[in-house]
Amino acid sequence: MRVAAFAFTILTAAVCAAAPAKPVIDRARGEVRIPAVVQPHAMDRPFGVKGHHAIVWDGGRSKLWALFVSPVSDHDVRLVLDSLGARRGENLTPATWNAREDPKNPEPDKRVDGAKIEVFVEWGRKRVPLAHVLAEEGSATPHVDLRINIHGD
Repeated sequence: MRVAAFAFTILTAAVCAAAPAKPVIDRARGEVRIPAVVQPHAMDRPFGVKGHHAIVWDGGRSKLWALFVSPVSDHDVRLVLDSLGARRGENLTPATWNAREDPKNPEPDKRVDGAKIEVFVEWGRKRVPLAHVLAEEGSATPHVDLRINIHGD
């Protein structure tokens, strides 16, 4: 199975309340589906966005700064993606985050090297790539390069 073919579908708000807090796996498509709630305010912060979290667990420390929060734990998502053969991006050190204010330190410029994934957002019967619902200032289409970066065991 090609890792680049993995898709992650976010089932938004209305579905979230009724959905179980476990990921749903479609092995034939190499797809993982999770419920989530959109938080557009997370990207509109007075001093700018520091760190770009697309999807996080609603019990984690980054829940206020992510575009989507899900009741599905990062641990459960990690296990499912591992079972599908996806490669985790665990190349970043603590200095990547801790040195982000130091312009002379190259660590914060590093990118996670996990498997590239496609992320879709679904509400009602509509399903679109995440990139189609985002905007990037100064660009006709946003540059979206989503990688697996889930820490832990």
